Amino acid sequence: MVDVRGSHRRLRSDHDQRERSAADTEEAFLDHPRGKVLNSMCGFGPCTGARTLAEIDPHRFANPGPLAA
Repeated sequence: MVDVRGSHRRLRSDHDQRERSAADTEEAFLDHPRGKVLNSMCGFGPCTGARTLAEIDPHRFANPGPLAA
């Protein structure tokens, strides 16, 4: 027999953990100096911006132009 209440508790717990993780990611992103710049650009919210900060080495680019291209 399926334990519906147990499944619901686990789903709720997973959902709550995901919400906390998203809030932590957004806070860390907006606290980063480049996060504020990325957040001001169209299409860069907390998730995309945080991933961009994590994956791109800014020292590879002499200025923002090559990065934007």
